[in-house]
Amino acid sequence: MTHRLPLLRPSTLGPGQRALHEEITGGPRAAGPQPFALTDAEGRLHGPFNAMLLSPALGGALQSLGTAIRYASHLTPRIWETAILVVATAWDSAFERHAHERTGAAVGLTEPWTTRGTRSSEPPSANAPCSNSPPWSATTAHWPSSYGSSRWTRHRHPRRP
Repeated sequence: MTHRLPLLRPSTLGPGQRALHEEITGGPRAAGPQPFALTDAEGRLHGPFNAMLLSPALGGALQSLGTAIRYASHLTPRIWETAILVVATAWDSAFERHAHERTGAAVGLTEPWTTRGTRSSEPPSANAPCSNSPPWSATTAHWPSSYGSSRWTRHRHPRRP
């Protein structure tokens, strides 16, 4: 997987960055089984967590919000992972797909939900043969195709005419 930003080594972090790094790697995201690694062998954070270090005040707020939504809300893990996969597809986020296809499978989402839902431009059918799948209709209200192609392009790329 390629990285848009250089991965920051823990040894080069300032005090605010180091505190945020420790919060991410020592918090609930790091507890229990991990379908994907938060860090590489050198301790550098993957995905959005690395970007959060560039502005520790903003990154800390995002980290806290994400932790509260994921670990302190009433959303089930399957609903949470489905929502993440829908957004990852809409924004073509390779890291989120990579991380959450595995996480989704670990919480019981089956193949059409973890792969088809993240690799195609359309969500899986609500009638897909997945007896343990959450209802897709709850997550499709903002699927890009519902915008119409020109409206979606303007929404996703606001500077394009």
